[in-house]
Amino acid sequence: MKVLSQEKIPESRVCFEIEIEGEKSQAAYDRNLKSLSKSVRVPGFRPGKAPQKMVLRHVGAENLKATILQELLEKALTDVLKDKEEELQVIGSFDLLSSADELLDQLEYGEPLVFKAAIDVQPAPELDKYSGFELKVEKIEPDLSQVDETLHQYQLRQSTLVPVEDRGAELGDVITIDFTVADEDGNELPEMGAEDMPMEMDESDFIPELIQKLVGIKLDETREITVTVPEGYLDDEYEGKPATFTITLKDLKARELPELDDDFAQAISDRETMAELREFLEQRIIDEAEETTKANLEGAILEQLVENLTIELPHSLVSREVDYMLQQQAMYMQRNAQGDDQMLKKVFGQKEFVAEMRRLNEPEAINRLQRTMALAEVARLEKITVPEEELKTKIDELRQNLGGQQVDDQTLREVIEDEMVTEHVLEWLKENSQIEYVPEGSLEPDPAALDADLDSESEEEAQPVEVEVVEAEAE
Repeated sequence: MKVLSQEKIPESRVCFEIEIEGEKSQAAYDRNLKSLSKSVRVPGFRPGKAPQKMVLRHVGAENLKATILQELLEKALTDVLKDKEEELQVIGSFDLLSSADELLDQLEYGEPLVFKAAIDVQPAPELDKYSGFELKVEKIEPDLSQVDETLHQYQLRQSTLVPVEDRGAELGDVITIDFTVADEDGNELPEMGAEDMPMEMDESDFIPELIQKLVGIKLDETREITVTVPEGYLDDEYEGKPATFTITLKDLKARELPELDDDFAQAISDRETMAELREFLEQRIIDEAEETTKANLEGAILEQLVENLTIELPHSLVSREVDYMLQQQAMYMQRNAQGDDQMLKKVFGQKEFVAEMRRLNEPEAINRLQRTMALAEVARLEKITVPEEELKTKIDELRQNLGGQQVDDQTLREVIEDEMVTEHVLEWLKENSQIEYVPEGSLEPDPAALDADLDSESEEEAQPVEVEVVEAEAE
């Protein structure tokens, strides 16, 4: 095997032009034919006694040629990898650039065979700039009023519903209604109406204007209420247009909320007093605001790094990152599938669905790889490492948290070291940037970030984050 040429090609690949010597193809032919002569049964001859021409006719000259070609190519590419393993950081395996059919036609035993193959290599990032960034970062101020909202949500969960007969409906009550809906021309919309529908007297639960005009309605009373339909409540064709709701109150219940005392604190958390619970919730809000501000800063730094990064990402690396992201998404869906594993398998078993998921995830996969490569390049240029003692301490802490769970020592070390180097690099970048903190909401949102926020909002819509935190602490 001879490497006739070696050149870099786009997408961080190296193309090799390789020659297989004629004596190797002849030797492969002789060896394979001899082996077949011993093993192939030819009618009319005892095993191993048939003439080679008869054996060749029996197995097919083209079939043998294809087998020999595959053997020669695999051996040549394996030898190339061995010769170049110190020179190149290869990723994945070779792709044959020459046509297999053309190579079959060209293969003549005893004559040299030339072909081309390419392989992905670790990309070489280049940073035009990585320090002295001038950054504007939104600083998130903690909103401690969320404590009262969280506690109120818990009061609602612990509340008791009591029938009411001596007054009209008030905000905070739970009502049951029959209702019909008519459009602006007075035509009833049967698909929009309902009977015995329970509803909260809460402006966030239904059309706010409608809830306001229901205040004071009494049992068995019927009201006709015309409102302008806001977005998201009826079909799109009715949005922004007037609609008339004819509503009859069938049932009315008030909520009796528990007192915000120490007993209540103990019932919903592991805190002994309401003061301790408030302090815990306040600290959580403060910590979350600080973490969000930190994330805003690091996001701004990474955005600047990527803008100053030049890199060609090989397809195999992007594909591997997409695979990882799809794995994570499948695991998330499995945790939330409520035991419907068959549905999940059916969804991910559809080639069209998986192909679309790959397409949608590819831009984020590329961005993640760019950020990772940029951070690694800063670490290399600035010789940022983790002191061995600091690394060992972190590994020991994690082992204690794993509670005896078995993990590969080398893998654990590599993961922890990568994370710690990233943290050190980010700190270095912060120290070497000019940072101006600005009020929340004062910067133009990035469209990609806005899409991510919308996705996360849909996941968190069910209940406030602080409520989940208290439950986790209680458990």
